[in-house]
Amino acid sequence: MRVHDCPAVETPEFLFAALEQASDAVVIVDSDRRVRHFNAAAERIWGFSRAEVLGREADRLGLHDHQLQQIAVADQAISGQARRKRDSEITIHHSDGRPIRVALSVSRVAIDGNVSTMAFVRDITVEIVRRDRMALLNLVADRTNRAVVVTDRSLGIVYSNAAFAGLFGYSSEDVIGQHVNQLLAGQHTDRAALARLRRRVGAGFDGDEEILTYDKNGDEIWVSIAAKAFRDERGRIKYLFALLTDITETKQLRSLQQLIMSALALFGVEEMHQLNSLKVLAACLSNLCAVLTFIISGAVIWHYCLISMIFAGAGGYLGASYARRMNASVLRVVVVVTGCVIAGYFFWRQA
Repeated sequence: MRVHDCPAVETPEFLFAALEQASDAVVIVDSDRRVRHFNAAAERIWGFSRAEVLGREADRLGLHDHQLQQIAVADQAISGQARRKRDSEITIHHSDGRPIRVALSVSRVAIDGNVSTMAFVRDITVEIVRRDRMALLNLVADRTNRAVVVTDRSLGIVYSNAAFAGLFGYSSEDVIGQHVNQLLAGQHTDRAALARLRRRVGAGFDGDEEILTYDKNGDEIWVSIAAKAFRDERGRIKYLFALLTDITETKQLRSLQQLIMSALALFGVEEMHQLNSLKVLAACLSNLCAVLTFIISGAVIWHYCLISMIFAGAGGYLGASYARRMNASVLRVVVVVTGCVIAGYFFWRQA
């Protein structure tokens, strides 16, 4: 590279004074490959004092000539284009021998008539760890069968996983930047429940709600939402994380059971034991339909389900046997009190 092709610096003392205050490490290497300037930030990154570096070869810092030339050529080519210049990443070594990952940007300048290389270096070791961790989290999130969505404090979507795309039909590119409520809420969505969920999360609690949402085609999907806020150093909400579980079939089963009970009552079945038995029978039949659907689709992981099947069967049998021996009035009181306690608990949680 010729001297007149480089920006000229006529007052290097002024330049050095300005570079000394820079937050990034700045190293200037002359045409003989010797370090001419080494600022305070560079001392912190490499662990060398400038007295140990000035006048020495730049190779000692891990800044090899071929690397600097390649980066300078690439930076010069990109600077003339519309796209944003991206720093190169290399590994250098601290004075104690530990590796440090840095972002490196290189420029050629003419100082006192000589072409020098000016390298701007930024330690990105922590950033690399954070980036790798985020990549791992993305991999885990994409492998889960639950939909995951992350929004900013204004509910603009910043991340969604593969399960979210499978559930609602929106790709990650479709949803980035969109308001999550406007994307998923519809005509019959409970807006009060959404507001209640946001208030609870904003108050520092974990939020749980069952919400009717809509997919890309406008079809209804009931989801159970578990939401949590992530805050910055000042305690302000930075991101909102939500785990969404499809409970549409569960909701349909509940509705079917309620419909059957209402029909039985309408046709004059009022005896408590008889109603309870028919309710259990209806629940078993509806659950059997769901189980057969899962078995046929191959969605059952049998070695996990075996223990649940044994204890669920034992509990259902013993519960039914005990309910038959209970006094109808006592059973009615137990059912009413249990319902009131559960309803009171959920009202208390949402207060």
